Amino acid sequence: MDNIPYMAWFKNKSSQYMIVNNEFKEHCGKDFDTIRGKDDQFVWDGMIGENYREYDLKVMTERKQLIFDEIIPGKKGYK
Repeated sequence: MDNIPYMAWFKNKSSQYMIVNNEFKEHCGKDFDTIRGKDDQFVWDGMIGENYREYDLKVMTERKQLIFDEIIPGKKGYK
């Protein structure tokens, strides 16, 4: 996953991060030990995440890809 040039991650059924790549860690400014088992509100310091649990549940329920635009502020600017 670390060879992917954009943020990539895996979450569990509770929307907690289980695996993230280097680009993700660099952008959020946190190390893996801090991120693992946390949700979007924590990882992104409350700047995003209000809708993310809803999106996660929709993907798990419908078992289909969900595409949406979100501006993610972080240590590397906006993505």
